[in-house]
Amino acid sequence: MHEMMVAQSLFGLISTEAEKHNAKQKKEKISCGESCKIVVLSTAEGDDKPAKYPTIFAKSKVLLINKIDLLDTPGMVDFDIEKVKADAVKLNSDIKIFAVSARTGKGMNEWYDWLIKSVADVQ
Repeated sequence: MHEMMVAQSLFGLISTEAEKHNAKQKKEKISCGESCKIVVLSTAEGDDKPAKYPTIFAKSKVLLINKIDLLDTPGMVDFDIEKVKADAVKLNSDIKIFAVSARTGKGMNEWYDWLIKSVADVQ
């Protein structure tokens, strides 16, 4: 009987310590090594994304609008790039916006320059 009481006491102590540890972990913010958020929006996805997902635009440092080459062909996509830019800035006045085409390379140099500078600033 005495052994059973000791075992129950030890189990209770271990459970209490485990609960404290779990609570502490929940309170602590664990860093993923992230220095900023970047949202990538393809023109093929539509121009309604800032309205549908405002949190990611509000929290992102950069908006990368990709596949802008599709805008050169009338009727290819239904996408108002100026509307997207305005909606993004309404949600986050500090957001940096790059309009790029990975296929043609248009706008990529500006994006690369910003990325290289930002990495250098973090190091």
